[in-house]
Amino acid sequence: MNDDTVRNKNLSKAVGILVELVISLDREKGGQVGFFLALIYEYVTAKTLLLRREPTLERFDEVITLITPLKQAWETIAVAHGTSVRTN
Repeated sequence: MNDDTVRNKNLSKAVGILVELVISLDREKGGQVGFFLALIYEYVTAKTLLLRREPTLERFDEVITLITPLKQAWETIAVAHGTSVRTN
């Protein structure tokens, strides 16, 4: 596989994860937090999709900057609930 193929495969996987996060939100129970999480997930999904067409370092950095605090928050929640976190 060439670099473009690997990159697009990984981006597709990331988009799939983000879409799952969006559709799994309970917007009624989540209130404002759920509403804002949906906005963030949808924005990051759009930015990730754009990376397939325009894979610049700046765009990758933006997505990483947005998603890293969310990942850390989910890891913190998992640890607090005694759940393991899958990192691959």
